[in-house]
This record gives sequence, C-alpha cells and structure tokens, in this order.
Amino acid sequence: IRYFDGTIQEGEFKSKRLNGKGKMMTSDGEVYIGHFKDGKLHGYGKFIYEGAVLAGTFENGRFIKGVRSEVEPVKVHRKRRREDYDD
Repeated sequence: IRYFDGTIQEGEFKSKRLNGKGKMMTSDGEVYIGHFKDGKLHGYGKFIYEGAVLAGTFENGRFIKGVRSEVEPVKVHRKRRREDYDD
C-alpha cells in the first residue's frame, strides 16, 4: 500500500493495518523490516534511519531492547536516462 505522504507498507494485513511480518518505508528514507501489531512496530525488527540501525524488540511502536549500530550513510544514485544527456 502506498499512502499520500509517500509511505509504503508491504506484508500481512488485518483490518487494513499491518499485522504480522511486514516492511514499511517512509519518504524520508526510513525503513522498518519486522513484525507489526495493529499497524505499529511490535515484536522483533530492524529500523534503519539516518546512519543508524536499531535491531531488537519493539512494543507498540517503541524500541524496547536490542542493539543500536552506527552505519555509513549510503548515497543512492538514480539511473541516467536518455533525456538526461545533452545532444
């Protein structure tokens, strides 16, 4: 499902909310891969954001316990199209 704010959700849904395993990507580049309950991060998962990763247990959308790791930011380059080149 793609929402108007650019958020994309994939996975198991119940009553139009993520329940069970899933993935959520925001327009800001944040990514969560793991378990959901009633649309909230709940259970084991990994939350990737602005140069850091939280891996562990989430309850009702909050990080409860686990590991926080710093990661080097990755630049994503889009593939150049023919229109991008000057003739």
